Amino acid sequence: MSGLRAPAIAAALLLCLAAAARGEATSDVLRAPRPPGGEYFGLYLVDKKIGWYFTDLQPVPGRAEVRSVADFVFKAVVGNNTAERRHAEERIYESRPGGRLLSFVVKDEGDGGNQLLTGKATSTGFSVKRHRPGQADETFNLPAVQETVEDADQLRVALLRAKEVSGMTLDGTDLSQYRMTTTPGPEERRAVNGVSILLRKATIVSEKEKVPMQAVVAPDGAVVEMSYGSAMIARAEPKSVAERLDRERAGTGQHPVGPGSQGRRVEENAPVSHSLILGGAQPWRTRARRWWGRSGRTRRLCTTPSPSS
Repeated sequence: MSGLRAPAIAAALLLCLAAAARGEATSDVLRAPRPPGGEYFGLYLVDKKIGWYFTDLQPVPGRAEVRSVADFVFKAVVGNNTAERRHAEERIYESRPGGRLLSFVVKDEGDGGNQLLTGKATSTGFSVKRHRPGQADETFNLPAVQETVEDADQLRVALLRAKEVSGMTLDGTDLSQYRMTTTPGPEERRAVNGVSILLRKATIVSEKEKVPMQAVVAPDGAVVEMSYGSAMIARAEPKSVAERLDRERAGTGQHPVGPGSQGRRVEENAPVSHSLILGGAQPWRTRARRWWGRSGRTRRLCTTPSPSS
């Protein structure tokens, strides 16, 4: 595991040294350890797999910027119909502490319609262009966006600082801003491949969903699992496993704990009565509890009581 982490750690160290040599400050979001090449997760509703999620955050080569990406794929059976939806986001930030959100791209495909949103920061807010197949492009403006680079990965920033982190985030589905707060929690020991490992925990709350999400993180910064409410859970899986939608029980698959542990089993009989928040560039932020149907109407995936919206 250490051999695989070394290149990423060395790259992060060189980035920090280069910034220091230029007299620049580097955000904690780049100092926090994370798996190189991003992370894949299988998404489960109780014991049924409903999709997968990929997320990554890296410095932009040659520029004082950070690129954050997220890709969600959902599939659900609604009556006699199978609904599929893909939601992908890319966000670019300044890499300094408190760095501004500079631009974003949001792409939606599948049931509910296709669209591409591109936004760029202006002196007064954001200029956004919406493209939909077969329709004229629309351009509109958003007020100043308060989201910063630390909000791109509040979870790891909060664990690095060992204290609560709170900030505003731009929701990629409705382009409104909501406060999100991440609070580090107690450590937890789990047996992984017969070895006891001390894992770190944190709670994330979005003012939009209002339901706490619990995250479990390995010592190397890899997210092991994220659960939301009482019915949904995301578990770290190798790409080949995450993208398979024929799996069922969330607790019986192979779930890696870090970049060097592809195919390791986290727990033989892990509970499945969990859930998660899914978001744009910010991991697990919004609306895994809802589904875009063919008519564009919101459909519930979850039978548990939902938070007020």
